[in-house]
Amino acid sequence: MKKFNKPISVVLIIALIILTAYCVDPLPLKDKIQKLSFAETNFEVRIPSALNTDESILLEMLDEVTGIALNPERFKMESKDGLTFSLKLPLAIGSVIRYRYVKDGQNGMIEKDSAGNQVLYRLYSVIDASVVRDMVATWDSTPYQGITGELSGYIFDEKSEAPLAEIMVAVNGMRTFSSFDGFFKFRSVPLGEFHLTAIHPDGKYQVFQQNAIIAENSITPASFGMTASNLVKVKFVVNSPEGTDPSAAIRLLGNTFSLGNTFAEITGGASNASYRSPVLVPRNDGKFEIDLLLPSGTDLRYKYSLGNGFINAEHDINNRFLTRQLIVPSKDTTIDDSILTWFSKGTNPVNFVVSVPENTPANDFVSIQFNPYVWLDPIPMRKTGKNQWTYTLYGPFEYLENSQYRFCRNDQCGAADDEMTKGKEGGGYQLSIQENQPLTINYQIANWFGLQPIQYGLQPVDLPSTNTFFIKGFQLERNYDRTWLPAMDSGLIDMGVSGANWLFFSPTWSFSKTDLASAGLSSGSDVFSADIVPIKDKALAAGLTLAIYPQINTKEAFVDFWSSNGKSFNWWNAWFDEYERFIINYVDFSEAHGINTIIIGGRSASAGFPGGRLPDGNFSNTPFEFNDRWIKLFEKVRSRFSGQIGFAVPYSSYLEDAPQVISAADFIFLEFDSSLASSNSPTVGELESSFNAIVDKDIYKLYATYQKPVILSINYSSIDGSASNCINSGFKCSDLANGSVDVAEQADIYQAILRSSVTKPWIYGLVSDGFNPAAAVQNASPSINGKPAIQVLSYFFNNLK
Repeated sequence: MKKFNKPISVVLIIALIILTAYCVDPLPLKDKIQKLSFAETNFEVRIPSALNTDESILLEMLDEVTGIALNPERFKMESKDGLTFSLKLPLAIGSVIRYRYVKDGQNGMIEKDSAGNQVLYRLYSVIDASVVRDMVATWDSTPYQGITGELSGYIFDEKSEAPLAEIMVAVNGMRTFSSFDGFFKFRSVPLGEFHLTAIHPDGKYQVFQQNAIIAENSITPASFGMTASNLVKVKFVVNSPEGTDPSAAIRLLGNTFSLGNTFAEITGGASNASYRSPVLVPRNDGKFEIDLLLPSGTDLRYKYSLGNGFINAEHDINNRFLTRQLIVPSKDTTIDDSILTWFSKGTNPVNFVVSVPENTPANDFVSIQFNPYVWLDPIPMRKTGKNQWTYTLYGPFEYLENSQYRFCRNDQCGAADDEMTKGKEGGGYQLSIQENQPLTINYQIANWFGLQPIQYGLQPVDLPSTNTFFIKGFQLERNYDRTWLPAMDSGLIDMGVSGANWLFFSPTWSFSKTDLASAGLSSGSDVFSADIVPIKDKALAAGLTLAIYPQINTKEAFVDFWSSNGKSFNWWNAWFDEYERFIINYVDFSEAHGINTIIIGGRSASAGFPGGRLPDGNFSNTPFEFNDRWIKLFEKVRSRFSGQIGFAVPYSSYLEDAPQVISAADFIFLEFDSSLASSNSPTVGELESSFNAIVDKDIYKLYATYQKPVILSINYSSIDGSASNCINSGFKCSDLANGSVDVAEQADIYQAILRSSVTKPWIYGLVSDGFNPAAAVQNASPSINGKPAIQVLSYFFNNLK
């Protein structure tokens, strides 16, 4: 096996994909299941400036099931006057198309919206013959310089008038999602008349579309109701190609949330998280089937796959990627499909047979990951014997020839890897394929990275017979990883076994320093509420109570977002407007789903506290009235939330400046990651003594001032020097790649803090922050999953009664 250390050129592969997808003649979106009616749709687009002689304008139709960047169809448009271009296409009535504009030529590029962001796609619902008028705001990252207006409104159920959350709304290349109260808005929309299209991610409501006129420096109101869809039973019966393993996991991938769509461009240009797609059931006659409840009228794009939308997906008779279309009918129906081939090239698959070490955790599964140009999402393998896993690869070999592959646990490639190919940027093994020759690759994983046995000397202590440790918890890493969900059960069970009773989860919205009005759920970066519900259910099954702790994501680097530049009075008030909307969104979500604890504030928002400080320690100079705004936020939360509310405060030497709004909370959630030593090898006793000094000097004063129970949330990386905040290392402890792994030091810190904390009656609990629930691995991260620190935590949690 030849091991590669560098990925194949992304540019070359993407160029190949685009060239193979280029269409000069308009091709209709054909359907082999239904006889659909077609309507002529005339696209007209105005561009910001005239083209060079070697340039042209293309309309790009996108395939969310294969991947937004992986299977586009491009159609050349005709110039009308040098700035306006047009194209007529016959499109199936009932279709909801994803499309965008591309400037072709030596400096070819995809269109940008008025804020300078690349357009993911535009939406258009085909109802009848029509003219679609669009405007390209800009081709580069320079924001649109023309006059703009605002479009905003509320979306509600047309019958009950209940607000509708997380409806995707699109207008002129811009997208957003409604908040839990149904509100959405677009700022800086170019002037003109554009179509506004709104869809439910799972089609539970009929598509809404209307024209909206954007006027100069004004707000265009656009509140509207959506009609609930009727659910019908659709049975998919599938003939698989000859030679398909009858025990193979054939998935049905689609363009709805429940069929795997992320509504984003994820790794390698893909769009589908296949783990969320259902697996078909084999029948006695050799066919496969599945029953689904689908919303009537939905434009369902789907395909069958033994992997994801790109790897091992079905192909048509011309060996091209095949994506099917079904306008879901109004009554129960059966769809009979035949998969022609899994191959795009050749007729012989590649069989991977992998033997894993004896110490592989019993509940773990093994995944394979491919890198044709970047590392794609991992694909689960199939267990075929004790410590043996297999996967059969059918293509697409034109992209996978000489690519790389590697193996990991629980889809956590880059973290829970084969020792030989470890790391997010680690190199894999070269896949060399001889045409028309069968190939079996047998591979023995000698060691899993970070899974070696470690001896740690836990020092038992005399625990108090009575204590106030009511909260024994874990807090997941702030940046939710979509690959956690399939492997989360065993991680949550381990939490319960360790004596934990609470799980703290942090949903996020994405904020941009230069475009605060765009704050909101960003698909691909932030978690949909439809993923939080199963986490709550899984936590409950493991004996854990879920608490919600919303924290902001920043599109810029965190330090850059909070730098002092540009923090005017108006900026701060605009930030608080969006932060309040963010908090209320998850307050309403929590109230609706029976979640009884929510936390406000915290490190991600602390610069916005009254008297707050920036990450560099300087005052953030928030407006004088911010104390009143925070108090009013608490009052607003109280008015619509029946549970308990915590206020999160990051510990620092400025703790005495903690905002007075703490008095409005039910408890203090203290985020602690400060230095406890000046050397890199302190003893547990020294660490405990240092923590005691901090508790007695600073933390107790916080409790005494506000008389609120304190819950400690601790976050320490498994790095040599973490107890001293890496002051002797020449780098920050957050720069995990620079540190050497030291899981014993992390366990010592936990032991010291717990030994001290359990003796303080005003400390009501402790939370281990940064937990990765999907895999136990002894790496440099703060997660204690699989490390000695979880043994320490388990000792205290299980023995504190």
